[in-house]
Amino acid sequence: MAKVGPVVAKRAGRNAFMSRPVFETVLFVSRKDAPVARQSILGIQRLGRVVRRLENAEGSRVTVVGNLPGAELRTSLSGYPKRANLNVENTLTNGVQTEPGTRVVLFWDQNLIARKGFVEDLVQECRKAGHALSAADGAALAVPVDLLQTTGDWRTCSSIGDVHQLLLDGAAPVRELELEGFYCKATDRAGRRELKTHLLDELRKPMEVDGAISVLFYRPISLRITRLIANRNIRPNHATGAALILGLMAAGAMASGTPAGFVLGALLLQVGAIVDCVDGELARLKDQGSLSGAWFDTVTDDIVNNSFILATGIGLARYYDAMWPLVLGAIAVMLILPGLAYMYRDIRRMGSGDLCDFNWSFETDTASSEAGLVARLQSVLKYAVKRDVYVLFFLLVIVCGAPSLVLYTALLGALGFELSLIRELVYRNRFAREQAGQRVAAGMIRPIK
Repeated sequence: MAKVGPVVAKRAGRNAFMSRPVFETVLFVSRKDAPVARQSILGIQRLGRVVRRLENAEGSRVTVVGNLPGAELRTSLSGYPKRANLNVENTLTNGVQTEPGTRVVLFWDQNLIARKGFVEDLVQECRKAGHALSAADGAALAVPVDLLQTTGDWRTCSSIGDVHQLLLDGAAPVRELELEGFYCKATDRAGRRELKTHLLDELRKPMEVDGAISVLFYRPISLRITRLIANRNIRPNHATGAALILGLMAAGAMASGTPAGFVLGALLLQVGAIVDCVDGELARLKDQGSLSGAWFDTVTDDIVNNSFILATGIGLARYYDAMWPLVLGAIAVMLILPGLAYMYRDIRRMGSGDLCDFNWSFETDTASSEAGLVARLQSVLKYAVKRDVYVLFFLLVIVCGAPSLVLYTALLGALGFELSLIRELVYRNRFAREQAGQRVAAGMIRPIK
């Protein structure tokens, strides 16, 4: 038995179902299916995308069964992240060998690409039912391990149909399970087009995360760009770098101090914001996300935002032939940078590179019925300061001939940001003191005299 890829420890913090190997997968692939296995689906060959989806469901092992040559298998799995325990066997001569802790074995068709959550739902339903379940018109079969041990000769099984027949011959019940949102056997052109549309739709974020303007305007455009470039050798960091270049060009145009430069700068910032959505979409679509990539995206966004504010102050200083716009721009940036440094330190301790992971106390407070007015106000205003909102606002006020509003709004936002962080620091210090007092009262630690 050849082993392709290492076994790694599961991440901490998963729930009980996802933290232990409750299922394994047997994936049937044959030589005649090699062209289908190599078929590219948005930058990843079909077999690699099938295995990746199974791996992301946190099963303990994927066993590829069939007479597909090793070279063909490596080609079909090109780009595969190799985080799972992947085994290769020609036949099931010795039956299905499972690891300790396995409760369910999934038999899987290589043409089958599951929606997110489908595998977990199928495994859980199989464990509840205690008998075999078939899904997606027989392309997926979930069988309890106890049932496999009482089944007959596995040497004749080279497809899911053979496994199904073997179970029926052994008088084992097999029931059909209907699950929505499952993409199956997209070997025709229309089917592949529909499959790609479904995979791209999975990249959309909810409105409370992405913002209304991003959901309604930015994502439809950025998803089209992602679809066009997915099959090319373009990585998420390339899209982030392109957004950075567009943002710096926007800042340069704003610094020109001319009405045409202001309009051009606002348009370039808008285009950069759309391109900035592409990096995350590529990372999720092609499983190329990384901590360094998240930090690169975060830092470049902040470089663009602060450069644009400062450049606006320079441009307005030239436009009005006065120093006050430059002073206001510099003050706004100086208010923002210390807060960003604090947030960077906090998310770095969390092992994240995304500022969205920063834990604001008002988000916890507003979940309580005793939340104060300030916490509720902050909860409402957080949607107004999302990037999609202020980037579009900058464009509108500049087109309307009021570029000074960009600077005033930026200064007001920077002041609100700094006040929010001061409130956050006060809240955290008070909470730390209360926790220390409780530990002293409980006798866990001694007070410092």
